[in-house]
Amino acid sequence: MAHVTIDRDPDQSMYVVSFDPETIDSTVIRTGFMQRSITIHKTMTLKDRMDNMFRDIDLQGTVIDKTAIDQLITSSKETEEFIKKTPKYTVDEGTKELEKSYVEDALNTLLRTSNFLQEEGASFVQLYVGRHFPVLSWHHAIWRGSAVIETEDVKYAYMEVLRPAFLDVISWIESKSEVKKAGQVEKSEENIIKELYNEIIKDNKCVVNNSYISKSDLTEAIRESMNVSEATAKRKIEDLFHRGKVERYREGKAVYIRVI
Repeated sequence: MAHVTIDRDPDQSMYVVSFDPETIDSTVIRTGFMQRSITIHKTMTLKDRMDNMFRDIDLQGTVIDKTAIDQLITSSKETEEFIKKTPKYTVDEGTKELEKSYVEDALNTLLRTSNFLQEEGASFVQLYVGRHFPVLSWHHAIWRGSAVIETEDVKYAYMEVLRPAFLDVISWIESKSEVKKAGQVEKSEENIIKELYNEIIKDNKCVVNNSYISKSDLTEAIRESMNVSEATAKRKIEDLFHRGKVERYREGKAVYIRVI
């Protein structure tokens, strides 16, 4: 984007920041921000930033390949023509029950989060999932060249876009200061997780090699102790791993960790 000009009508807008503005969590939950946007929050680790800098160095002096951008422009124009030539879009009746099950999944996910989110995010699922479902499903049907929204379109809308973004936003907001003010223990999270780890070791729950425990056991302990979602609990473990505070190894699909 820094090197190429793309002429397009302003059909959508993006608000991109490299830091969290003050009170952005309140803005996301309590205002109309959620009705009008899909909020995506990504945490950049130190390794992510280092990898990005290395890529920048590798690209120094190279010629930018516009092939992918040209293909994107062509595809966009073809999609626009398809929309103009298609007078009517319909929804396959079989997709509606699947859509309802996805809304239930999002609601159940919200009910397993902190009290703060449950109280302040009463319309969270309705705005974030319900409103964007038909639009994203329709987009996917168009990409397929179809005027009928079917199961695969609804599945894409939720599993590939809405659910991952929804979990990221929940985890991000739960980690913000307002949640901690709402009643979280003030002890450092690292110490809390270390204590939970030691309790599992002491109870000999899924302990292997004397010091490694099941990651799922620690995730559940963090979720219950800190009153956060499973996604947030997993992110806390990943943060400790990237800081060198957690070691892990795999046996098949099972993941075992040790808190240092």
